[in-house]
Amino acid sequence: MDNFDIQVQRNLEGIELEKQGKIDDAIELYEKNINENFEGNHPYDRLAIIYSKRKQTDNEIRVLKKAILVFTNVVSDEREDKLPKLEKFKKRLKKISPEDVIEEVSKDTITDDDALKILKIRYVNGEISRDEYLEIKKDIGND
Repeated sequence: MDNFDIQVQRNLEGIELEKQGKIDDAIELYEKNINENFEGNHPYDRLAIIYSKRKQTDNEIRVLKKAILVFTNVVSDEREDKLPKLEKFKKRLKKISPEDVIEEVSKDTITDDDALKILKIRYVNGEISRDEYLEIKKDIGND
């Protein structure tokens, strides 16, 4: 089973756990998926809703910023649903935190691990050459 299949399975388990009222267990699964830059909207949507209901605004903002980061830098431009979902996340973030600059996710919200994952994906997808990959990897500090 590849990583995407594992992530989809986590989402399905999370849905079932939510139905059973085991929200904390569902959160744990969804958080694993967003930490791995899952390229679908489900875990971001669910976490944002759960954190909103719990009045955990900082977590809701964190999740939405991560969704914007992933849908901007990881999700393929060929996906027809990329821009509508990205705009939905930006709109929701702006509604919660209007002072946040959402056109660009600040460098402070991107960890070195996130940057390296995004870089690897861009290289594997053929968006950058091997030389570009190695140069950027060195700049990130993971040489």
